[in-house]
Amino acid sequence: WVAAELDRYGREAEKFAEENKLVWFDLNGEVGKLSENFYSDVMLTDAGAKEAARLLAPVVAPVVKERAGK
Repeated sequence: WVAAELDRYGREAEKFAEENKLVWFDLNGEVGKLSENFYSDVMLTDAGAKEAARLLAPVVAPVVKERAGK
C-alpha cells in the first residue's frame, strides 16, 4: 500500500506544481531500492540522501541561480 500511496501523492504533487508553475521532479523510484539507501520504505539513509541530492542538483540549480539574480 505504501507504493500505491506514494504514486498517488506524486500525481497530486505534480498536478499542484503544474497548476502553480513550480518545478517538479519525482524522486519516487529514482533512488535505488537498496538497503544502504533506505532505512524504511520512505526514509533515506545518508547514502540515499546523497543520491537524491545528486539527482536533484541539476533540477534545483537553475531555479536557485534564477532567483538569486533577482
